[in-house]
Amino acid sequence: MPKTTDTTYRRAWLGKTAAILVLGLLAVPPCVRPAQAIDVSGGATNASLAFSLTFLGAGQTASLCAANLNTATVTVEFVFKVTDFAFGNQTEVTQIPAGGTACLDESTLAEVSFHILASIVLLSPTECSQATDYPGKCRVLGSLEISDGSFIATNRIHMEPVLLPGLPGNPRFSSTQQ
Repeated sequence: MPKTTDTTYRRAWLGKTAAILVLGLLAVPPCVRPAQAIDVSGGATNASLAFSLTFLGAGQTASLCAANLNTATVTVEFVFKVTDFAFGNQTEVTQIPAGGTACLDESTLAEVSFHILASIVLLSPTECSQATDYPGKCRVLGSLEISDGSFIATNRIHMEPVLLPGLPGNPRFSSTQQ
């Protein structure tokens, strides 16, 4: 005579286990990000506040500024990259104390116009260098102001950045970080 009770018991147990697993998987919130492989090839990058390609006309000035709303000092790198020719790029690494601000100004030559890409690279602390939302935990705000050098408000353009999230990878070491 076959042992039906063992087979029936096993099927019932497997059915209950499968049901619990399915309910557990359905209970995972949809906002949980899928697992991603970590880049171990050294291709890590810091998060940055990036601005759209911008035309800077003859006689205009661009001011790239950051405000630190964090409770800790942050280290940022201001970057002006000229896309039309090889000279004129500017970078500056600076530390901004909690509640402080810092700016980098770019002035054009008297009769030269060009395009710039401006960004604020978030170097430290980690919640800034690996930021995934703006302003998020990093709490650094950025702006790009373009003006004719006057203090007349109608002669200014104000631009807000988008966040380019940091890409994980090998730890980044910089001779400029302390």
